[in-house]
Amino acid sequence: MLQVRLAAITKVFENPAAVCVTLVCNWALQPFVMYAFARFFFEVVFGSVLSEEQKQKYLTGLVILGGSPCTAMVFMWSTLVRGDATYTLVQVALNDIILLFLYTPTVVALLGISGIDIPWELVVTSVMLFVALPLLVASIINLALQTSEHSQKMILLCLRPASQIALLLVVVLIFAFQGSKLSVHMLIIALPLLVQTFTIFTIAYFLFFKLRVVHEQAAPGALIACSNFFELGVSVAISLYGFGDPTVLANVVGVLCEVPTMLLLVYICNGTRDKFPAAAALPVR
Repeated sequence: MLQVRLAAITKVFENPAAVCVTLVCNWALQPFVMYAFARFFFEVVFGSVLSEEQKQKYLTGLVILGGSPCTAMVFMWSTLVRGDATYTLVQVALNDIILLFLYTPTVVALLGISGIDIPWELVVTSVMLFVALPLLVASIINLALQTSEHSQKMILLCLRPASQIALLLVVVLIFAFQGSKLSVHMLIIALPLLVQTFTIFTIAYFLFFKLRVVHEQAAPGALIACSNFFELGVSVAISLYGFGDPTVLANVVGVLCEVPTMLLLVYICNGTRDKFPAAAALPVR
């Protein structure tokens, strides 16, 4: 079983472009595109509607969110586009590793450009608690139990509802603390989020198309490239500012936008499947 998995992982790297496009979009484009659109919408488009404090808080929230690629829900989107499961796993694993080292300096640097200071130690602690620690615990459990594929699926089925319920409770608490400050401001926050998502998706999907990457990798790759790790964003924002802060609201709006936006992109991917080469048509390297 281990040899089969290693062979499947090795095959993913036979076409480096399939891996590199997503990584470049996630780390060289997405954080900066999110920052640019957030500043444009909050300072130019809605500059007369928002106070200076709101501009700063919403910008901070989206930068915290934009600095982290999605590492959880992408498995669902990959399944819906009939993507390569091993390829998706490799991309998620690489993003998790890179996130440990690049998330904090990227977020701190982008906010520093706008004169917004956030404590490095708190961001690093959040990353350790919400990314490194779960990754370490999961690895230890997997090695200790030597679970079969069936057992792993059963464990995931048991744990997934708990994580979803926890995220739902956090969202409910945030709305309770925010009170009457929502409505129009949620739409204002949603606009740069949506524009950023569709921009990064378009860039990634176009690059996959031009490089003739198979759809089983191009579709999940583009979806990973444009999605965000909302759980981390919400956790970091709460750790830094507390439940009632507008920074947290900006991240929660991202959570609410994710499902309908990604389902639309899934529909686009499935509708353009015939534009990409089939996996069997690729030459063996």
